[in-house]
Amino acid sequence: MADDCRGYDNRLKPIGVLPLQDVAAAVAEMHRCVNELGMIGVAVAPNMPIPHPKAPDAFPDIRSCKTISHPDFRPILQAAVDLNIGLGIHGRPGSYMVGGISDYTETFVLTHIFVQRNQQQLALARMVFDGAFEQFPTLRVGFLEGGCGWVPDLAHAFHEHWEKRIRDFDPKHPYRPSLMEFTKLMIQERGTSNNFNLISQAKNLFDLMWNAQHDPSQINDASLYEHYDLRHRDPMDYFERGQIFTSFESDDPGPAYLPVAMGETGKRLACFSGDYGHWDGVLHNCVKDVADGGYDREYLGMLLSGNALDFYGDRLRQSLPVNLTVNESSLNVVK
Repeated sequence: MADDCRGYDNRLKPIGVLPLQDVAAAVAEMHRCVNELGMIGVAVAPNMPIPHPKAPDAFPDIRSCKTISHPDFRPILQAAVDLNIGLGIHGRPGSYMVGGISDYTETFVLTHIFVQRNQQQLALARMVFDGAFEQFPTLRVGFLEGGCGWVPDLAHAFHEHWEKRIRDFDPKHPYRPSLMEFTKLMIQERGTSNNFNLISQAKNLFDLMWNAQHDPSQINDASLYEHYDLRHRDPMDYFERGQIFTSFESDDPGPAYLPVAMGETGKRLACFSGDYGHWDGVLHNCVKDVADGGYDREYLGMLLSGNALDFYGDRLRQSLPVNLTVNESSLNVVK
C-alpha cells in the first residue's frame, strides 16, 4: 500500500491497519509503518473478541470483547504518543458488537446500521472512563467512518454522569428518601381516593428501587476512577484539548449541529471522508456538496482540511506538497 501511494504529487497518504491479537507485534508494526514506510498514522479495531469469562468453552458462540482502552493495549496507545500520530478507530462486522446487539441484527442492513456506532460509542466511553485520555494527555484518537451526529448526545451523557456520579457523588450520603417521605409524595401525586392500595404500592416500589442490590451507597463509582483522578477532570476537557476526532461524509448532516450542541469545541471534531470504494460512499460532487452545505468559511476550512491536519498532526503537515497551503490542501487518506 505504501508503494501504491507513492507519487501523485505526494497527495495520497497511506494508513497502516493493525491487528490486536499480538500487542508487541502491533507496536513493532506501528514503528515500521511510520518510520520505514512513511505512513502518517495507523488504524485499529475498537475491540477484540475474546471468550466470555462466564462461558469460556463456548467461544466463538458466546463472546465478550476487550476494548482498545484495556490495559493490555496501552502499549499501542503509548506508541501512538511516541510516534506523534493519530490513532484511527474503525469498526466493522468482523469486530464484535457488544451488549447482545449482535443477537438481534440478523440482516446486513441492521448490522451495518449498528456495528459502527455501537462499537465507536463504547470504545470512546471506555477510553474516557478507563482513564486512557488522562494517562496519555497528548494522544489523538479518531473514531472514523461511523458518522458524527451521535457525538454531542454521548458527550452530554459523559458530562452528566461524571458530574453527578463521580465529581459530586458522596457514597456516605447518597440520595435515598425515607419510606414515609416517598409515600407522601405518591399520595400527593396520585390523590387520596384509595390510600390503602397506594401505601401498599409505595412500599413495593420503595423496596424495588432502594433495596440493597440497588443501594447507591454500595456502588461507589467515584472510587473506581480515582486511579486517574477523573473526579477532577470533566470528560469535556478531552474534546476541548483536541484528543477526540470523528468523521463525516458529504450526505451527513451531523456537522451542522455539532457547533450548536458543543459550541466552538464542536467545530474541531469532524474530518471529511469520501469513503471511496464502498457501496454507500457518495463520491460524485462530494467535496462540492460539503462546500455548498451552508457552513461559514472558517468552519468549512476546518471540516475539509484543518481538523484532519490536527488529527494526523505534524507527519501530515510536514509532508504536504510544497505547492499547497493548509487552507488549500485537498488530501486523500487511504487505509
